[in-house]
Amino acid sequence: MGYNSRKNMKKFTIALLLMFPLALALSQIDAQNDISLCRVTKNSGIYTFTDCEPISEYEVIGEVSVTGVESRELQNSLGQYQNVRDELIKTAKAANGQVEGVLLTLVTGSADKAHMVKFKNSEENHSLAKAKRYRGIYVFCDSDPITQFEYLGNLKGKHTLIPQYCNLRDDFVKKCAKKYKDAKGIVLHLVSGGKDTAEAIKF
Repeated sequence: MGYNSRKNMKKFTIALLLMFPLALALSQIDAQNDISLCRVTKNSGIYTFTDCEPISEYEVIGEVSVTGVESRELQNSLGQYQNVRDELIKTAKAANGQVEGVLLTLVTGSADKAHMVKFKNSEENHSLAKAKRYRGIYVFCDSDPITQFEYLGNLKGKHTLIPQYCNLRDDFVKKCAKKYKDAKGIVLHLVSGGKDTAEAIKF
């Protein structure tokens, strides 16, 4: 390799080293600007993903449903979120001891179910996720937004004979969009046997 070639290679290496911190900083800025990012909670030791998708890579190791589950508490709740969630997690843990997280699929008038997942990298923090959006409103349930936000106001849940998750969520989204025109998200607080509320927020 000639002198000029070595000199050019050295310049190229230095350029790469200088670009790496810049690329890292830009990726962090992008993450901070992604208002869909949230941190989910653990319930009974299991990461719970409701209306959000995990950031960490995972594999689906099975599926569970509340169909055929004999639980008086679940039946008496008429399908309220906390009861359904806890029953699905309980069933998932009993079905497969390797389960680390559940992706809930809650459908009004249909069987609620959950995909059981195991994460590919055991050393990562698996609580990060991206929230789903409805009518332009990001929904945070059993999760908290990572991006700093401003509280706009509180929303009260409606009294309904169908207290299932999707029914309540859609009602909160509709109320939020109507009452707070600049709202970008809602943080749901669903309490089995209590008063359901939501916080309207903007980023």
